[in-house]
Amino acid sequence: MTLRAITATAVVALLSACGGKGSGVVAVPRRTSYYRIEIPAPVYDTIMVSGTPIAVNQAAMVEMDSLRGWLTVNYATPLTTMFITVTRLTEETASESIDNRVERLSMNTGGAYTEIEEFETPRHLVAKVLTTAQGSPSPVQFLATDGCSLMVSGTAVVDGAATSPSDSIAPVVEMLKRDVVKLINDL
Repeated sequence: MTLRAITATAVVALLSACGGKGSGVVAVPRRTSYYRIEIPAPVYDTIMVSGTPIAVNQAAMVEMDSLRGWLTVNYATPLTTMFITVTRLTEETASESIDNRVERLSMNTGGAYTEIEEFETPRHLVAKVLTTAQGSPSPVQFLATDGCSLMVSGTAVVDGAATSPSDSIAPVVEMLKRDVVKLINDL
């Protein structure tokens, strides 16, 4: 047997051993490797914004303007910012304010396919979570209201989300949805 034949036999034996029990699938190295996105654990602190408890992931940095009812939550990994607004409503302003916020959330989707999840919280707030994973810089948005005195809404902006394939940002979108649902249910 020649050296070339021995080498070819060794390569075939090695590939069949690595192929996984005759699956016929051979691993092919990629030219470029991509880092894995580090997702923060679901551990939360509660921050009072305009008298309303807001659950915020402990891994995030928070900026607050309690006078205006604004909260900015910055996740370092992934580069994501969630803008949250707490609005006090009156009977006179409730309907118009809620309609305006729903319209803004709709406009933020840019007409892209959006999943809308609606539910009622344990404290009887009506909530909507909008997910626009493909082509939107703000893939997760939300609105929660009691319809008469309180409205909490927010938009999460993910750096690079508008140009990233949806499967690339899927872990970030799932993390944001998880944190938003926790925030809403704790209102």
